[in-house]
Amino acid sequence: MNYTVLGKKVVISDDDFLCKGGEGKIYLKGGVAYKIYHDPSQMIPQAKIQELSQLDDPLIIKPLDLIFSGKQIVGFTMRALQGDTYPLVKLFTNTFRDNNGITDDSTTELVENIKNKIQYIHSQNCLIVDGNELNYMVEKDFVTPYFIDVNCWQTKSFPATALMPSIQDYKTKGFSDVTDWFSFGIVSFQLFIGIHPFKGNVKGYKKRDFAKRIVDCVSVLNPKVSIPNAARDFALIPSSYMDWYFKMFEKGQRIPPPALPGAAGVVQVVVTLIQSTDNFEIRELRDFKEEVLFHAVFFGNSVTKTKNKFYVNKADYKVSPGVELLYTVPDMVPVMVKIENGKVQFQSLKSIDVSSINLKCSAFMIADNTLYLKN
Repeated sequence: MNYTVLGKKVVISDDDFLCKGGEGKIYLKGGVAYKIYHDPSQMIPQAKIQELSQLDDPLIIKPLDLIFSGKQIVGFTMRALQGDTYPLVKLFTNTFRDNNGITDDSTTELVENIKNKIQYIHSQNCLIVDGNELNYMVEKDFVTPYFIDVNCWQTKSFPATALMPSIQDYKTKGFSDVTDWFSFGIVSFQLFIGIHPFKGNVKGYKKRDFAKRIVDCVSVLNPKVSIPNAARDFALIPSSYMDWYFKMFEKGQRIPPPALPGAAGVVQVVVTLIQSTDNFEIRELRDFKEEVLFHAVFFGNSVTKTKNKFYVNKADYKVSPGVELLYTVPDMVPVMVKIENGKVQFQSLKSIDVSSINLKCSAFMIADNTLYLKN
């Protein structure tokens, strides 16, 4: 495939292919990323590229130069990320944090770096609007964020072109600095705690009814909401951020985040053996012969993972390395997930057929009972 960039011929082959999305394909060649639109008529306007060009920051991966096929504009170039980077969503999970030594201090530093960059973006008369967890990449130091999908942002003359429901502010009409901060609040909360602030279970709301809960101000900070055991301790949130989250999610206020994070509390823990007394009884529920890697209660079901088995309530299932578990919605059928021959495979733990997804993938992860695939 022959293209022209800045008057010079560029030959892009299938060997340069990196990934494909809803708008087009991205190729990587010589340290430059090339986005080629499926439909050139959907190409971002040149004037919007010009308005985005004022974002002079290496952490913002913005459109650069136009790509021509003959006389037709078919895409644009971007700076390619060098070295190892990770989707921000990976940092939500305890397993990834533990495997990579991600600390509470580094999480606070990453949150602050994202916040500071959003402040800069706003100073340039731009809004992110769709600041969801998939629109950030993180450097291998786990404190340096990259902002991607910049062509979807809102500029002075052009509206935003994308918005994921999970970070939408259903309590506010239109888009502004504070709706960006609401989205930042959703994502940063998940970095600290590992779950969406409007998930969990509460009487009167359905499992996925987070939009109504945003309007009603019923977050996981509400004592009536039960949260998964996999969620990290709220004490890990810096005090100033906890105060801000409470005002945003429980009081419905729309205000910028704190200027500086409060210090996370440090508690000296004294380990004491506690035995049964007249006041309460301690009894062993189950003994596992292998090290417990994971334990949680999903939708009333006790799930424990060891090296070679999954224990779901009283049943146990042998598993091979790389197998994880999630539940279908709304039937609550436990399903084992794995990658086999380059494709995701499912196996129901009940006598119910589970349809396969005919999609090639090289990796997957499960966060908050949501399956993410790397394609």
